Amino acid sequence: MALWEIALVVLALLAILWTFGVIWFMRGLGQTVGRIDRLLGAIEADLGPVLAEAKDTARNLNRASAGVAAGVSRAARTIESVQDLSRRFQGASAILRMAAAQPLVTFASFFTGVRMGVRALRRPLFRRR
Repeated sequence: MALWEIALVVLALLAILWTFGVIWFMRGLGQTVGRIDRLLGAIEADLGPVLAEAKDTARNLNRASAGVAAGVSRAARTIESVQDLSRRFQGASAILRMAAAQPLVTFASFFTGVRMGVRALRRPLFRRR
């Protein structure tokens, strides 16, 4: 056998091995693609309910935040009403103080004088002899 015949046989064997290697690689690649396809199918099947739940959760959060905003608005109005009522009470209190201050001072002075007068008269009249 000549050298070129041996080289040709070696090249033929290498071509056959290369073909089997490519077939083996393509088969593994096909299995991998099949696995990826099944994985994507499972993800797609699971993703639908998850997205529906996420949508419901977003709706519930929107409702809750709207309720909180309404509550905050009502609380703000209530606080404003309490502040207005407080200002009105302060005004009424100031008017009552101004209106009642002078008569109260006069009344208190009068009764203080009466009390001191009774005390002054009681000592000499009710002294033990």
